[in-house]
This record gives sequence, C-alpha cells and structure tokens, in this order.
Amino acid sequence: MGVFVLGSINLDAVARVDDLPRPGETVAGLSLELFLGGKGANQAVAAARMGAPTRLMGAVGKDDSGASLKGKLAGYGVQVADVAELSGAPTGQAHVWVSAGGENMIVVTGGANMMSTPQQVAATPLEGQRVLRAQLETPAGAIEALFKAGAAKGGLRMLNAGPALPQGAALVPLTDILILNQTELATYATL
Repeated sequence: MGVFVLGSINLDAVARVDDLPRPGETVAGLSLELFLGGKGANQAVAAARMGAPTRLMGAVGKDDSGASLKGKLAGYGVQVADVAELSGAPTGQAHVWVSAGGENMIVVTGGANMMSTPQQVAATPLEGQRVLRAQLETPAGAIEALFKAGAAKGGLRMLNAGPALPQGAALVPLTDILILNQTELATYATL
C-alpha cells in the first residue's frame, strides 16, 4: 500500500523554557534543539517507519537546511524525488517554545512549503498510491488538486486540517478522513 504525502518540510527549532513568555517579555531558554519537522515530513516519516512505501511531495529552499532535511528524509526511507529544491524561497521553519509544564507556542514560517502548485500535483503520477495525506502547511489549491486526482484513482484522502485556515473548510468535502484538534474544530465550527 503506497502512501503519498503532499506536505511541509521544516527545520524545527525547539526551545525549552520554564514558563512561556507573555507579550513583550523575554525569558531565558533552557535548551535549543534543531529537528526535521513539518506536518508533512512527520507524516511521511511515520508511514515509512511503519513499512509503507512512502513518497513525499513538497519543497525546500536551495540552502543548507533544505539539503540536510531532504537527506534526513531519505535516510528514513522516504522517497524524495518529488521534493523540489527552490532558489527563490528559504526552507520552511518552525519556532517552538515548550514550557516545563508541557504547554507550547509555535510559529511556522512556510517559505518553500508555500510554493507547491496544482499544476505540479496534476503532473505527478499517483498510480499505486492508496493513501493520500495532506495538511494545511501547503497551499490549499495544491491539496485540492491532489484530492481530486486521488478520488479518480480510488485513493483514501486524509487531511490534517491544521493550522486552521478558512480555505481548509473547502477541502472537507474532498476528504475521507479528517484529523483535527480541539482548537481547530472550534475554528472550523465558526466558519
């Protein structure tokens, strides 16, 4: 069963703090670690670790972070031929602050992740891909193209509807399995 993920690839900078900062406040970090991240990359690595042949479509910048992250994905067994290296945009980043109590705050800068297009997706063969996964850290138009093409081929379409964005609501009718958290559900319920 092939898994095809259209998704984000980020360099995650995770800072641990005693307490999350309040607006305007500076707090001392306890540690800082850099990881392969992005909801798309995480989904692809999880599927590959479970033994599924996994392809990831996305984009990184033509920079040191992009080359490193693409290599890490390949090391996990993810097929990365559909990951573009773009000179016009930096690799996406996520800045994550985690308190001693486990609460977190996350800021994602999309960078190259926001460059995937419906045309790229339409030109990508999906034969043998039984599960199609996406999340909203990539453009909704590209996800729509993937889900429409996947429906024609009988693929199971899974959407992680985070971050909660107004354009995500339009993808729900194209989705077989919807994944969201409590905050995202509340947002979509009010759209």
